[in-house]
Amino acid sequence: MELFEVCSRAARQRPILVAPQLWAVTLNDESCKEVSRRCVTKSDLQIIIGDGLSVTAVAAQVPRLFAAPL
Repeated sequence: MELFEVCSRAARQRPILVAPQLWAVTLNDESCKEVSRRCVTKSDLQIIIGDGLSVTAVAAQVPRLFAAPL
């Protein structure tokens, strides 16, 4: 599926709690470059999965998401 990981400008959970706008809107510079390099432009659908404050929830739910029929 060519999945890859990107990161927000907030490096740790504490800044996320103090300033959620850092992770909610802005990827770090390296991640922006990676998205530009790897993502197809003008596609009908691209799925982005954010872990927010619970990587455990992502690990539990995402495999079921990709296994679901379209």
